Amino acid sequence: MSIALRLALLIATAASLLASAPSYGATRIQLVARIPHTSLTVLDLSSEIVGEVDGIATDALVGANTGEVIPGASLYLSILPTSGALTWGHVDALGDFVAGLPANGHDGTYSAPTAGDPFAQIYTPPVEFDLTGPNPASERPLRLAVRIESSPSESLVVSKEILLVKPPVVLVHGINSGPSAWTNFQAAFETAYGFRTYTVDHSGGSYSSGAPTYGGNGDPHEVYPFVRGGVPGLDGVSEALDYFRTGDASAHPGKKIAVAKADLVASSYGGLLSRWYIEQAADYAGDVRKLITMGTPHRGTPITNMDVEALANPTLAAADAQLLSPIVSVGGSLQIIDDFGFIRWKDGGSPEDVVPALRVMTVGSDILGLLNEGSPFRDEVGYGSIVGTDEYINFLLIPLLNVFNGLEPTRGLLTAQKSYFPWMPILDGGPSASDAVVPTWSQTLPARTTSVPFDHLSYHDS
Repeated sequence: MSIALRLALLIATAASLLASAPSYGATRIQLVARIPHTSLTVLDLSSEIVGEVDGIATDALVGANTGEVIPGASLYLSILPTSGALTWGHVDALGDFVAGLPANGHDGTYSAPTAGDPFAQIYTPPVEFDLTGPNPASERPLRLAVRIESSPSESLVVSKEILLVKPPVVLVHGINSGPSAWTNFQAAFETAYGFRTYTVDHSGGSYSSGAPTYGGNGDPHEVYPFVRGGVPGLDGVSEALDYFRTGDASAHPGKKIAVAKADLVASSYGGLLSRWYIEQAADYAGDVRKLITMGTPHRGTPITNMDVEALANPTLAAADAQLLSPIVSVGGSLQIIDDFGFIRWKDGGSPEDVVPALRVMTVGSDILGLLNEGSPFRDEVGYGSIVGTDEYINFLLIPLLNVFNGLEPTRGLLTAQKSYFPWMPILDGGPSASDAVVPTWSQTLPARTTSVPFDHLSYHDS
């Protein structure tokens, strides 16, 4: 058979097939021609993540008084230029395209980009992971989509599933402590509440650490970087955010999550270090959404005034400590407490001085003045305080120890005492007015506050 004859037969066969094809075949060909294949590209609007992202943290905030939304992370959604009308929406649980997002904000909102790109939208997640109530999940999927219509009968839906996740929680310990203090707390937050948590370590690795950490007792000027992050080998706010952005196994494994801010939960002195980073540090990166403090001495605690004075004043150091009067003096009690690794008193220098944290936490200290005078708080950060009201710490399993009374410098027998520091227990305030270490008036922030029946050593285990 000649080549010419073969070509003629092929052409005839093709014509016959086209003539007998169903009518919708032509429509499909037109659809492909008018709406070429495209996909939905999802990028981190801040460009912190290179390439496409897999999810986004719900790290925005609503001002308590103004109702203003303080933005967090956002996504840039786009498709290749194409003809036809675009409708942005999502794909529901049944697989159907639905225009827009739920009006209650539960799944976030769309907005047009400032540059006016007709083939793009900005996606902003909801201000909380679930606006309908507490949710123990760590993530939930949402399929963002756009419908392209070239005519009333011709349309194409392209979509991409993203994960909505809770922002990272960074935990900051107090004096004479370390990350291990959060073991039970972390277990509850991660397994029962779906948070990813990270622990700051500003202890220097041991109770006897020297400058600048002093076993968790460092000066905020020098140790706030442990909260900020960027200290080799340790986690802070910046590391927590990086773990989310890179899909680290400690976050959402293999999923790159757009996130701008973390939440801080800080115990005792850790609250002052966290506030120093947020409110005073020149290199604050605007990367904290909320700060929740637990038992933090925002206005100081009178016991530290006595601790500082006892080292400088031999008369005060020689006075009886009420808890062990007349057997052990104030100075002797503080030294025993230090020697056994309970509360660091001296810095180990020559001449001896108290550790920096004790000076910082004295009522009226310069650093507390900087934190509390004028307009101390950042409007774009949500603050809250957990205030303990159990005035006794279990001492040898017996709830006896209240430092305002137990370490009060006195003279004379228990039946005829005279106090050298009478204002120390007075400023404590009496029953349920402290957590046995920090008065409630010092723990309380002018923000959302919750009182709990715990002593100063119990917050982490609650």
